[in-house]
Amino acid sequence: VDLPVAALAGLAVITLWTGEYRLNAIVVGVGCAIKFTFWPLAAMMIVVQVRRGRRAEIRRWAAVVAAIVAALAATGIDEPFRIQIAAIPDAISGKDVLGRASTGSGKTLAFSVPVLTRLSAEQRADRRPRALVLSPTRELAMQIADVISPLASAMHLSTILVAGGMGYGPQTKAFKKGVDIVVATPGRLVDLLETGDADLSGVQMTVLDEADHMADLGFMQAVGAILDAVGQGQKLLF
Repeated sequence: VDLPVAALAGLAVITLWTGEYRLNAIVVGVGCAIKFTFWPLAAMMIVVQVRRGRRAEIRRWAAVVAAIVAALAATGIDEPFRIQIAAIPDAISGKDVLGRASTGSGKTLAFSVPVLTRLSAEQRADRRPRALVLSPTRELAMQIADVISPLASAMHLSTILVAGGMGYGPQTKAFKKGVDIVVATPGRLVDLLETGDADLSGVQMTVLDEADHMADLGFMQAVGAILDAVGQGQKLLF
């Protein structure tokens, strides 16, 4: 018995947005009028592509000032990584952010870019620091400073590294002269608070990088004292 099948040819593209995920479903149907006794079975191909959706404006570093984008591009960074996509927009808007990402995932820029973007929007009112980045070890603090410093310079913002194993002189001098961003380890910063050389009352943004490691190293009392000195303001925890 002849069983005719209507000819089919179609293309459908469906784009669905749910949060930060996008589902692209491309369905291509190809068919022809056939008789099962004479013709091979019609072909049907379905291609479904599911991928992480990144809104176009996030890909282009939305809300990040042009000078920072240019400085990033000069180092070969043209698009943000996943942790940066998730954290940067909310951090720039002033929200507290808790982020979790593995080493090498780009989390330093996930908090550095919002800090620089927000600070560049207004002038420093006085000599007090406006942003503080705490890290558990000198080595990590140095790595963070190496990332932030060139970007800060492009924005005409000043930074200081405050860590043990380094002379007190340059650190105390920076606080007296005035500085925008302090990258520090808890122990040395508490020392400067106790001597009155550091005034953190003007800090608007506080970043705790590898907070779990700081707890493991027994720094929670020092971190608590620092947070008391900082007072209110935006908190970024990574």
